[in-house]
Amino acid sequence: MNRERRHQELVAVGKAFASSHPHLTDAENYPREAFAGPTRRLLAFCLDCIVVMPAALFLAWLLGGLPGQEESVLGFNATYTKLAHKIVQIVIYDLYFAGMLGLQGQTWGMHFAGFKVVRRTLARPSMGMARGRYWALGLGIVALGLGPLSMLWNRHRRGWHDRVSGTYALNTTHLDKGLLEYVNTPPDESAQQRINRKSWEGFARFAMIVFSGAGLLIVVIAVHLLIWLLRLAGWFRKVTAR
Repeated sequence: MNRERRHQELVAVGKAFASSHPHLTDAENYPREAFAGPTRRLLAFCLDCIVVMPAALFLAWLLGGLPGQEESVLGFNATYTKLAHKIVQIVIYDLYFAGMLGLQGQTWGMHFAGFKVVRRTLARPSMGMARGRYWALGLGIVALGLGPLSMLWNRHRRGWHDRVSGTYALNTTHLDKGLLEYVNTPPDESAQQRINRKSWEGFARFAMIVFSGAGLLIVVIAVHLLIWLLRLAGWFRKVTAR
């Protein structure tokens, strides 16, 4: 009940903000400095890689997809499991990057870097827009990196992938929380429908946290194992030198 009351208060604040600042309900009207630049975006991408790559590499190891592996850990022929790994890897990256954008308008990396991806109306992008943005970014990188680099000479710092998907990357410091709640709440949505939607979004976020946590746990274990091996090697050298 308190959560619903808080939601209603935020929507009311956002509606009042939209009425008093109508120009700020259109992303096109924001100044250039309100949009995430290349440094902030690169930081977000690096953080996202730290989150998602360990889990992808672990699956690659299980399926024999790592360079030099002739068969998977599970004992299957690597000829077939390498193909399966490629498919699984594409699905993992798509679910993370597109799924997080469609769910909350930002990945974990974007959250820590301090920006959100929104539509022109400031609402979250749809899953179709998020997926289109993800694949357009990949194609833009393949094209000598011109896709993301094009944000340098764009007034709203939009790369090809932003323009293709109809999205904008706005710094959270320039976004009003109430306004975001207002534009992301369908006008005809009932309280029960909202509860169901929030429940689904909460479950999806939990699944993403578990997935991300598993990847980070692999990194922590690998680092500790490396430190232990280095210490063991140092101890062995001392023993043999006596």
